[in-house]
Amino acid sequence: MPDKKNNVKMVLWIMGIGLLFLFLPRFLPRFYVYLTALILLTGLLATSLNLVLGFGGMYQFHHAVFYGIGAYSLALMLTKSGLPAWTGFVVAPLVSAVLGYVIGLICVRLSKLYFGMLQISLGSLVWAIVFRWYSFTGGDDGIHGIPLPKILSASHGAYYFTLIITAISLFLMYRIVNSPFGRTFQAIRDNPERCEAIGVNVRRHQLAGEVIAGFFAGVA
Repeated sequence: MPDKKNNVKMVLWIMGIGLLFLFLPRFLPRFYVYLTALILLTGLLATSLNLVLGFGGMYQFHHAVFYGIGAYSLALMLTKSGLPAWTGFVVAPLVSAVLGYVIGLICVRLSKLYFGMLQISLGSLVWAIVFRWYSFTGGDDGIHGIPLPKILSASHGAYYFTLIITAISLFLMYRIVNSPFGRTFQAIRDNPERCEAIGVNVRRHQLAGEVIAGFFAGVA
């Protein structure tokens, strides 16, 4: 019975917070609406990091590289490809996930601090390439003249788009954490040797966690 009451309270709290965020633009100036959207996407990025660092116990020291690659992928598709804007929003997280797979494939062979140090090195390599490749990424000048999709140029469109995507992503991550994969992932964090002894493929689960975290960082 107490569990039911706690679940009802949690649902009411979520609904209340959801309604607050939904009607926020009606009462706040434009700058604070923008600031709230920024808080939402930063929260999404932090939650994706917590997926591997908190629940997986993996020292993810260069998580921002997946965030940056997602942003660059979208910007490059909008400025250079000529494809519809929605394709960029789909492809960008996938590019981050692929990068997560490549970096994870190399790093999961190591553990704890060694994993983190190697990831910092590879993340810094990606940063150096982006920072120096002027003909493609614009280097330290960045990318200018990015066309704004119609859905974002509408009144508070960017805010509501961010709110919806963040809510969906947080729900999906909640489901992942509470799935059999998520429970196994947490068990690996607590005792990887015992998990390996009972037949769990530790490296494969860690690699999957890296890909999932990279994907949601790309979404952010």
